[in-house]
Amino acid sequence: ILYSVLLPVNKTDVVRAKFVSAGILQMIAFVLFTLFTSVRMLFMADTAVYIKNALMNANCVFLAFVLLIFTAFNVLFLGGFFKTSYAFGRPFIGFAVVSFVIIAIAETLHHIPKLHWLNTSGTEQMLYQGIILFAALVIYITATVAACKLSQKRFNNTDI
Repeated sequence: ILYSVLLPVNKTDVVRAKFVSAGILQMIAFVLFTLFTSVRMLFMADTAVYIKNALMNANCVFLAFVLLIFTAFNVLFLGGFFKTSYAFGRPFIGFAVVSFVIIAIAETLHHIPKLHWLNTSGTEQMLYQGIILFAALVIYITATVAACKLSQKRFNNTDI
């Protein structure tokens, strides 16, 4: 951070660069997750390992929860880091706790009888799962942009 601040750029550009680089890495991972999930859903949907799996299968709902974990990282870790610009322990612990809760919810929801469709191994229930994925994408974009703007404001007010 100190090196970035010494460069001839605005402090807000430093924050934006951190958020953009994190977002690019997250989207590369998300594209890979989507590619492998699509292959699994189309070509391995009837494999016994996925039908009898007690954990969440890779499907659109899984991708939605991935986006929610990325959102938690951007809001809690990156946003929390730019409160002080040097302390990252608390933001990391906060992100770790929240991501654990998100994963626990994801792994628990499909065991509720009326919500078994969240864990389909094939392309059935794609409409409902697609709606959940779209909602998670909207949450990701909205929360990341808001966290970036708030972090820019906070970082402008910090003295390094």
